[in-house]
Amino acid sequence: MPTPGKPMKTTERIIGPLLALALAAAEATAETSGAGYETFPVFPPFPDVAGATGSPQGVGLDFNLSATQSRAFWDFPVNGGLPIGATSLEIEASLVADAIPAGISIHLRSGGVWYDATPPGLDGARRRVGVPLRRFRDAAGAVCDATRTEVLRISIWSPGRPMSGRLDLHAVRARADVVAIAELGEPVFLDRCRALFDRAGIPYADLDASLQDAGAFEIVVFPQFPANPGIGTAQPLRNASRKGTAFFAFYTASPLLSEVLGINPGEWLQASSGPWTAIAPDAKRLGGFAEIVPHETGNLIPPYEGPGAYAAGHWLERGGRAGRIPACVVSDRGAWFAHIAPHPTRPACEWMRRLCLKFSPDLAKAFAVSALMEDEALLEARPSPAPGLAEAVREAVARRSKLEEVPLLCAALRDAAAASAAASAAAPSNEWRCVWDTRAPGRTVASWRATLDKLADHGVNAVFAFAQIGGSPRFAPPSPSSSAISLERLVSEAAKAGVAVHAWMQVLALEGADRATIAALQAEDRLVVAPPGSGGAPWLCPDQAANRQMLVAAASQLVAHGVAGVHLDYIRLENPGGCVCKASRAAFEKQTGLKPEAWPDDVVGEGRFARDYQAFQTESVTALVRDIADAVRGATNRVALSAAVFPDRRTALRLHQDWPGWVSAGWIDVLCPMNYELDPAWFEVRLDEILEVVPAGRVAVVPGIGTHASVPGPDALAAARQIAACRRRGLAGFSFFYLDDLLLESILPALKLDDSAR
Repeated sequence: MPTPGKPMKTTERIIGPLLALALAAAEATAETSGAGYETFPVFPPFPDVAGATGSPQGVGLDFNLSATQSRAFWDFPVNGGLPIGATSLEIEASLVADAIPAGISIHLRSGGVWYDATPPGLDGARRRVGVPLRRFRDAAGAVCDATRTEVLRISIWSPGRPMSGRLDLHAVRARADVVAIAELGEPVFLDRCRALFDRAGIPYADLDASLQDAGAFEIVVFPQFPANPGIGTAQPLRNASRKGTAFFAFYTASPLLSEVLGINPGEWLQASSGPWTAIAPDAKRLGGFAEIVPHETGNLIPPYEGPGAYAAGHWLERGGRAGRIPACVVSDRGAWFAHIAPHPTRPACEWMRRLCLKFSPDLAKAFAVSALMEDEALLEARPSPAPGLAEAVREAVARRSKLEEVPLLCAALRDAAAASAAASAAAPSNEWRCVWDTRAPGRTVASWRATLDKLADHGVNAVFAFAQIGGSPRFAPPSPSSSAISLERLVSEAAKAGVAVHAWMQVLALEGADRATIAALQAEDRLVVAPPGSGGAPWLCPDQAANRQMLVAAASQLVAHGVAGVHLDYIRLENPGGCVCKASRAAFEKQTGLKPEAWPDDVVGEGRFARDYQAFQTESVTALVRDIADAVRGATNRVALSAAVFPDRRTALRLHQDWPGWVSAGWIDVLCPMNYELDPAWFEVRLDEILEVVPAGRVAVVPGIGTHASVPGPDALAAARQIAACRRRGLAGFSFFYLDDLLLESILPALKLDDSAR
C-alpha cells in the first residue's frame, strides 16, 4: 500500500489565467443565455465550519485519518434549502492526498433525515461534478426533498490505512439541467449511460420512470425503453415531444418511440462470425469528428433513416470499413442508437457531446469548462507540449467562439503530451512491447495482416494471442481453403511484420469454453467444487491428475506450433477456499496425514485445518506451474514461459497464486503483473511493491497496462506515464490489455513508440 507522504495526486490550489477566464465567461452567461443549464449558488460564500480553512478559492478541508478512523466529514448549514426547480447539486473541488480514498460522499439532511449520494470523479485536478438530486436517498430508499435541505455534509472515507490530505472545495451550486437520463431499462444499461455522460462532462439530471417531468428538459435519454410502456408513460412522452423535447433512445424496438422520433427500428441482429467492435462516425454530420468509437457487441437493433433522418455513424465491417448498418440515426426529434451506451472512451465521449450539441448548442460552454479543468496543467505548462494547440484553446476561450472544439483541442494536446511523456525515459534494448488479444482466433488472415502491420508501425513487437481455454484449442486447424486463421499461420504472418506470437493459455478457469466441454468435464467430476457460499463458475480442479496431464500436454502442443512463448493466465483458483471435491480431500489427507472429520468445515474459513489446506491448494497450483515449465523447456525449440498475475502478492496468495515462489524457483521467464490502474501514481506504487519481491533483472518484469481493463481505463497520456515509470525502473517492458480499436486507433498512434524493439 502507499506510504504517508507519497502523494497520489497533485493539483494547483490557485487556478491559472486560462481556466479563470473560462470560468468567468461561463458563469457570466449562466443566468442569461445559459451554459447548457442554469445554476444557483449555494456556496460561496462559505459559512464558518469546524475543520475548514478559508482560501482565495473557497475552503480547504484538511484530513488525517488513522487506520481505525473510517472517515472525516464536514457539515455546512444550508439556509432556506435548495431552490424549487433545481435538479442536481454541482460540486467544484480538487483533492491532494497521499492515497486514494475509499470514496467521497455527499449527504443532505432534510426534515431531520439524512440522504446520501456519491459524486462521480471527485479526485485530483479541479473538477465540476453533478449529483442528480434524485440520487440522494435515505436508508429506506426514499428520495430527498431537497427544498427542505438544512445541512450539506461532505465525507472522505479511509482506504483502510492511515491517510492524509486536503480537499479544496471551490463552489457548491444547485443546478437546473437541460438533459435528463430516465431511470428505465436494465440497471447495467442505466449505469453504462450514466458513466458515459459523467466522463463526457455532459451535465444531466435523473428522471423518474413515469416521465411526468420529461417536458422540462431539452434532451431526455433512455438507456433502454420498453416495447410496450403503457398509457401512463406514453402520454407524457408525446406531450414532451410536442413541447420540443428531444429523445435519445438506446437499444430498443419501441413502436411508440418510432412514432415520436420519426425513426424506424429494424429487426434484431446477432453477429454470426465475431462481434461488431466499433463505430465510424459520419464526419460530415458531426462537424468533422471522425475518430473511431470502440463499442463491442454481438447484438443490435439497428435503426434506419425515415424522412428527414440521417445516420450519424455506422458499424465497422471486417477490414475497418464503415458498413451499411447504422449505429445511430438522428432526426429533428432525437437520436436512436442500435445498442446500449458505449463505454466512456475518449472517442465515445466526443461522439455523444457532438450529438447533444445538435439539440442543445449552449452545452458547448459546459463541455469546454470540463475539458479545461481536466487539462489545466497542460494548458498552462511552459514549455507547452504543443504551443499551437494551446494557443487555439486560448483563442477559443477569449473570443467565446468555437467552444465546441475545445474538448477535441484539449484531447490533441494530451496526445502530444503523451508522446513526450513516453519518451521522457529511455527504452531498454529489446524492450517487450506487448498486447493481449482476446479476439485472436476470430480474426481472418486478411484482418490479421492489417492488424499486424499497424502494430508493427506503432512499435509493438509481441502479441499474447488467446489460444486455449482449459486445454481446449481456440484457433482453427490449418486449412488452405478457410478464411479463419490457424495458430501456425498467425505465427508466420506475424514473423513477416516483426511481431512475436506467444500462445495465451487460460489455464484453470473455463469461462468461454463450449457447453459440451464443460458438461463432459462435469460428468467426470473434474471441476472445482467450491466451499458453500463461494464460487460458482466452472474451473478445473488442480488436484486431479487427469486435469494436470491435460494442461501439461496442451502447453506442449502450443510449443509445437512454433510460438515464441507460452503465456499462462488464470493460473490460480477462484476463491480462497479453493476446491473441496473428493479428489482434493483425498490428496490433502495423503500429502499431510491430516484427517478432517467435518468436511469441508474443517478446511475453510476458521476451520482447524484451514491454514494447512490453504498451503496445500497453493502447492497444487505451484506444482502445475512447475510441470508446465518442465514440459515447455523440454521441447526442442526453446520458448519463453510467462504468467499474468495479481500485482498485490497478498491478494495473489489468498487465491493460491505464489508468483514470488515461481520466480525464485526459476520456473517463469516473464512475469506480467496485471497492474491495471487508472492513475499513474498508484501504478508506480504497485510497481515498487512488486520490485520489493522481485528485483529488476532476476526475471523479465512486463507489467500490464489496463487500457481496457477498467471503465474508463488510462488514456494515451496516462498510459505514457505508466510506460515511463516502467522504463525508469529498468523493467523489461510493458503489455496492454487488450488489443481493441481504442488501443489500435487512438492510444498507440499518440504514444509514437519508436521501433527499437522490433
